[in-house]
Amino acid sequence: MNIKLLEHQFDFLNSQKKICLLAGGIGSGKSYAGSYYIINKVIEDGKGKGFIGANTYKQLTNSTLACLFKELERLKIPFYYKENKGHLVVGGNKIICQSMENYEMLRGMELSYFWIDEVRDMKEEAFKILLGRLRDSRSKLEGRLTTSPCGYNWLYDYFVGDKKTKDFELIRARTYDNPYLPDDYIDLLRETYDSLMFQQEVEGEFINISTNRVYYAFSRDKNVQIVNDNPTLPLWVGMDFNINPMTACLCNIMPDNTIKIFDEIYMMTSNTNEIAQILKRRFPNRIINICPDATGSARKTSSEHSDHQILRSYGFNVHTRKINPYHIDRINTVNNLLDKNKILIDNRCRHLIKDLEQVAYKGGANIIDKSNLDLTHLSDGLGYLCFWHFGVKRGEVRLSHYI
Repeated sequence: MNIKLLEHQFDFLNSQKKICLLAGGIGSGKSYAGSYYIINKVIEDGKGKGFIGANTYKQLTNSTLACLFKELERLKIPFYYKENKGHLVVGGNKIICQSMENYEMLRGMELSYFWIDEVRDMKEEAFKILLGRLRDSRSKLEGRLTTSPCGYNWLYDYFVGDKKTKDFELIRARTYDNPYLPDDYIDLLRETYDSLMFQQEVEGEFINISTNRVYYAFSRDKNVQIVNDNPTLPLWVGMDFNINPMTACLCNIMPDNTIKIFDEIYMMTSNTNEIAQILKRRFPNRIINICPDATGSARKTSSEHSDHQILRSYGFNVHTRKINPYHIDRINTVNNLLDKNKILIDNRCRHLIKDLEQVAYKGGANIIDKSNLDLTHLSDGLGYLCFWHFGVKRGEVRLSHYI
């Protein structure tokens, strides 16, 4: 097969340990390494039942399997995927493909091998259940994991910390270990990420970014000061659609790319029409640009028209991508701007400030805690605006991991 492996990919494929984790920066070729593992397993062995998983179904189909199918097609290896059942057949070998959201369904399976992609977001309990399924002895019993690190979570415990055993191996990879990335890719990430996030997402290191705070780079001393609207500049609005509450953060974007947030809108039992009317009354004859939740192109909170259609009907410019960015990319963008003092917030924006101080992750998982219904809305709106202007969109760069 015409495959040229990077050094860490070669080490990953040749690991003799029962469980091997490839932890690396974005663009380091992790998903390709996992794909090569599956291809090699099927061709070399051809026995036993395999399993491919990712944290969510969207991640499984849009990233993990997309990468595998691309390589199977490139190498002219015939395969058949029955999506409604999650069954992949390669060379007569059957592989079950499933998200790890409903991991209790794994309990009835008997597996020979598995590959889980972006395992950082998976629960430890799911990993334990998966280990217990390795008992189809028609093939060598083993598991392979690929991910970027996420703090000192359970993965760190198993592969570095006190739960590590002789059966577990960790292989590290950095983004710049992949020489096939665009020349300016690392520089772009360095500009986009703050220093700690760069260590985690590019260097592939386990970093204790914060205890649980999502917006750990926010500081009242640094990011809160008197901010007034500059009426000579266009108004930019970061908006999150909801009913309780309906929210928006109002700002100017300065020539030096500093985002100055001078006010917020926080309304209970409201809708898109009402918030649009408020903006129209407060800022007549003003150019108003709105960066909203991308799902507003379909969602209807107040009429037969979508939220985006309603905003455009008032003459506003609506700036959004077809789908929302990954929440981690949006959060990274906000933290980077906060860290570099590129977001300044007036003290009157008390709900936004509360968000930036109190929005947290659930336990050690990379899942935002939404149990407090008052939180997350304004920071989400700010995130859409920040990402529209300054975020790195995954897939916009060429990530070729082979020649």
